[in-house]
Amino acid sequence: MVARELEIPYVAAEASFAPKRAGGPWNAGYEATRDAISGAQLIFGINSYNAPCVKPLLGAGARYVPMRPFLEDQQRKPMAKETARHDLGLDQDSTWLLAVAMMRDDAKLQSYRLLAEAMALVPKGNWRLLVVGDGPAESQVRELLGNIPTFYAGRKSVTELERCYRAAD
Repeated sequence: MVARELEIPYVAAEASFAPKRAGGPWNAGYEATRDAISGAQLIFGINSYNAPCVKPLLGAGARYVPMRPFLEDQQRKPMAKETARHDLGLDQDSTWLLAVAMMRDDAKLQSYRLLAEAMALVPKGNWRLLVVGDGPAESQVRELLGNIPTFYAGRKSVTELERCYRAAD
């Protein structure tokens, strides 16, 4: 829906589809996943086991691109989620969702608007939104997300982004 509204290609990474879920208690998720994959123009697949069930769902002209798994830098120890959260000043007990994007008054702001609408539908709970980025539309983004429990981390370097990704669930 977001891609359609913004008239941008719908791309997904690591799509998974389980035909065995059809008709049972998981049917709603089965149908939603089927529809989402069917609407994608591009799927990046990291787990080769998913390809046989995902590829048949792709529409005409859509592509499935296998990718090698992302590997840790063997020269350093991966950072633990708890360490990343501590370094960012985040609550250890919350579920952290992550949005990383520039804050411009264009398609980026439209994306934040759609994010705010979607997040407003998520039942209240022990989750928080970690927003990474800045820009001239930051005040508008903050207004859009005003009723959502949000922590703003500001702009981060590529190295600092790793900490944010690790902190998120």
